[in-house]
Amino acid sequence: MNKTYIELAKIIDRYEYVSIDVFDTLIVRYVHFPGDIFSLIPLLLGKEETRSFADFSEHRVDAEHAARRSAGLRGKEEITLDDIYTFLCRNSPLTEAQLKEAKRYEIELEKRLCKLSSLGEFLIEYFKKNPRKKVILASDMYLPLAVIEDIIRQNGLTFHNELLLSNETGKTKHSGELYEAVIEYFNVPAKNILHIGDNYFVDKVRAENKGLFACYMPAARSFFDRTAAWHDTNLFLTNTQNKILLNSRWVQRTGHQTMQAETCLNVIKNDKEDYWRAFGELVFAPLLLSLVIWLKQDMEKKGLRKIIFLARDGQVVKQAFDLLYKDEVDTDYLYASRRMLTLPFEVLSEKEIGNYFHYAFWGSPTAAEALSKLPGAELLRERLIELNVEINVPLNTARRRQLIKAVGENAGLIKQALSEERKTVKSYLRSKIATDKNTVIFDLGWRGTLQAAIAKADNRFRNHIFGYYFGTTVEAIEKLMVNELSYVSFSMHNSKPEHFRHGCQTYTDVIEFLFSADHASVETVIEKDGDFSPKFMPISDAEKRSQEIAKSIQDSALFAIESLKDEVGFPLLEKLNIPTNVLNDFFGFLDKPGKVAARHFAEVRIFSGIGDEIGIPLIEDTENGAPIYKKMSQSRWKSAFRATLSKSDRIKLRMAKWIGSKSPFLKNISMR
Repeated sequence: MNKTYIELAKIIDRYEYVSIDVFDTLIVRYVHFPGDIFSLIPLLLGKEETRSFADFSEHRVDAEHAARRSAGLRGKEEITLDDIYTFLCRNSPLTEAQLKEAKRYEIELEKRLCKLSSLGEFLIEYFKKNPRKKVILASDMYLPLAVIEDIIRQNGLTFHNELLLSNETGKTKHSGELYEAVIEYFNVPAKNILHIGDNYFVDKVRAENKGLFACYMPAARSFFDRTAAWHDTNLFLTNTQNKILLNSRWVQRTGHQTMQAETCLNVIKNDKEDYWRAFGELVFAPLLLSLVIWLKQDMEKKGLRKIIFLARDGQVVKQAFDLLYKDEVDTDYLYASRRMLTLPFEVLSEKEIGNYFHYAFWGSPTAAEALSKLPGAELLRERLIELNVEINVPLNTARRRQLIKAVGENAGLIKQALSEERKTVKSYLRSKIATDKNTVIFDLGWRGTLQAAIAKADNRFRNHIFGYYFGTTVEAIEKLMVNELSYVSFSMHNSKPEHFRHGCQTYTDVIEFLFSADHASVETVIEKDGDFSPKFMPISDAEKRSQEIAKSIQDSALFAIESLKDEVGFPLLEKLNIPTNVLNDFFGFLDKPGKVAARHFAEVRIFSGIGDEIGIPLIEDTENGAPIYKKMSQSRWKSAFRATLSKSDRIKLRMAKWIGSKSPFLKNISMR
């Protein structure tokens, strides 16, 4: 239990009469700042209304200020929501009907986004054990009494005897007059009353000025008032409505009511496990949530009712999709990967096939050992001997390149060896994909080979499979267009900004890591008595470790999505989804991850191709004694590597960029 709450309980024990603030004390809003709610209203009104509501948030704030000034001039301490909308009607370009709708949505959002705080949870349990305490809830609030009562009731707050609102009494805590009403209600000396609240001036100074004993309990939301919260980790920066909700939920759950911003930050800055979980909730969850909402909405527009997620990158997307839409859409998981040779070999060029076995060749001391890792090894061995390739001598760089070229040129022998296996794979595909009904297949989509290969495996699939991708590179688009296949991309299609294409191509390895499944690559499928099961490739301990990190991130993201759906309602999350904003946030983080991210992701390794058991570091190979400029060129997450550099190293890097264009020899010397 929170130590501060234990101390608070000891104080409450001494008082029979207790006054408690409501907002940011017992109840929290899932936004950074209360005014953030106003920015959500245009999105709830639908796209046809959004343009006319573009400046609604600003107008709403101005109207509240004007209403308060007017009330002050008339000697009134508090205003109502009706007062605010009266001024909004005078100064806003919106019609009376539009403002009526906006007001309704503001009330709905307050009800949906107001949740019980951790202190509220604690006090509910405390007053259950101490039912004789006399309790007043006292709040400075413009919302109607009925709305506040609904919010309090839906969050299980029933331990109070009375609710005093400033807009009902005409008195505020800010002026101190509402405390007079508290004293009058209890009809005891002020010194016998305890007040608890989150605002130092209003809930402590003013209460003590009136003679009450006051306990100041800082709001978890105060985390967002600290500069460090935004810049120490870059995890919270956002222009995305659903990410605002996820940020706030994380702070309320993790920060509690009494932890300072520095404490919250230190938890995730110093412990990598906590950091990965926070990253999952704050960075990956908004992306994953937006992706699956986009998938469902785009499928709905096209009348598509079945989606198959391809192994391995589709696993976590399927898990998120099923959390939200399992009862609405038929989903399945297909064991079809690029390392499942019977599929990509249908569409790969000779050069691509040679590169496909890059790691098998570079990780083997001799050609004979490299060939042993490939299907059709004997056929290839005979052919290479005919070509005078020495297969039993140690491989050097030249021999490896010769081997890669020779295998690519003789890929037909591998296809020949896979002929029986290909029949099984085709039967497996037919068991999953209808030849007379439309089906969506989802993949990350960097190469586009799987959709093309599936279409080629059975020509009846061609007009019935629709490719849905996270991103489509130029290479993928060429394959999809040549094969006349239908596809759409979450981040690189439908007039998406060009910098998203750059982001996908720059951070391919980071994205693949985040979406990686918790099982090994699929080698093939095996059929027994009409049932199919996957056969997985061997997996190294190094790859397992990277998978464990990815799973920690994914599990946290899925937990956050499911929790937010249950707490605020999924229809609201759908309405607040703007993929362009989400992608801007995501790529913005990858562009500037900071030192904390670079430190915690340092052990992640990336694995490519068949036979790669060691992988390469995502950020920096610390065992590599290469110059800094070479390490930078080799890094798979260059912005994270740059974040680890000292000021002098950054200067060296800039020098290398300039000197290298003049003389590679001087560049090599200057960077050592």
